[in-house]
Amino acid sequence: PDLTPVDPIVEFLNQQTRKMYRTPSPAHLVGAIRERDVPGATKLAIAPEQVVSEVRTEA
Repeated sequence: PDLTPVDPIVEFLNQQTRKMYRTPSPAHLVGAIRERDVPGATKLAIAPEQVVSEVRTEA
């Protein structure tokens, strides 16, 4: 999400699936998503408990 919002990626995958004459399944988020990235992820099913204020990574 830092470089590309989630929605264009999901749409690309859906288009590729349709090209193979298949019906895309609904996209689901596995893991957490930053609160600031939620507006760009409207095509994902996101549970409220998956939304975090920030994700910390340890080096």
